[in-house]
Amino acid sequence: MIIYVAAISVVTSESLVQRGVVENVVASIRACDRHEGVQAQGCWALANLATNSDTNSRIIFESKGVDVIISAMRLFPANLSVQAKGCRALGRVARHCETSCGHIREHGGVEAVMQCMNLHKNSATVQQEGTQFLKTMAGEFLRGMGMNHTEAVVLGLQPSRSPDTTGPLYGDRGEPLSAFSKA
Repeated sequence: MIIYVAAISVVTSESLVQRGVVENVVASIRACDRHEGVQAQGCWALANLATNSDTNSRIIFESKGVDVIISAMRLFPANLSVQAKGCRALGRVARHCETSCGHIREHGGVEAVMQCMNLHKNSATVQQEGTQFLKTMAGEFLRGMGMNHTEAVVLGLQPSRSPDTTGPLYGDRGEPLSAFSKA
């Protein structure tokens, strides 16, 4: 139930996070690590909670949410729903919590997204979400090397701080993936 509430609620995400929802979603993903549906819904919930929120993204990172997202993507590489939602979640957390980028890089997040993009070449959603994630990661890396945010944006490597889009996710054959779809 907690994952369901977090997965459908973007507007009230700050109040949900204050009530401990992130920790409960992370615990649910860990407890059900062999259940593809829980993994997909958990990634979706974390993506929604991270949307347009630096605070929520920091809490997701501090609660080991990044680790469970990467783990879900590694456990179910063929599951398009897990992969698309995992890419979106990693991208949102990385975009709004700069300190998470080094951890994501060191713990295989970039490799997980690259594998996802390679396995799901026909999914426009995976390609779009993966590309946004990689742009964010490249921008953070370059800033760590001394390039400022404006220079990275000009190069197209770091998304500007405009609001996240919350468009639908699509499967390999163009079918919409709902928040609760299995494939």
